[in-house]
Amino acid sequence: MTEQPAPYRPNPTLKRIEDGFESLIFNSRWLMAPFYFGLVVSLAVLLLKFCMILWGRASGVRGVGLHARDLRPLERRRSWGRVGVANCEWRVANRS
Repeated sequence: MTEQPAPYRPNPTLKRIEDGFESLIFNSRWLMAPFYFGLVVSLAVLLLKFCMILWGRASGVRGVGLHARDLRPLERRRSWGRVGVANCEWRVANRS
């Protein structure tokens, strides 16, 4: 006849420590909940900002060619380059 192995009986002290450790690990997920909530909110803000920029850029696209009104900001920048800030300051200082 073959002998049957003895049934496994865990040590009650070790079982209690193991159960406590498992519950500690499982319940610690609530410590991360505020961080997850903050990440979700920040991603929603980034998505909103992205959509606003995309809408602004997409609504400005009507054609491929350049128009005269598109070049006006460039002309303003060039005029500031010709006059120069130092030149304006010199004129203001020597008005007398």
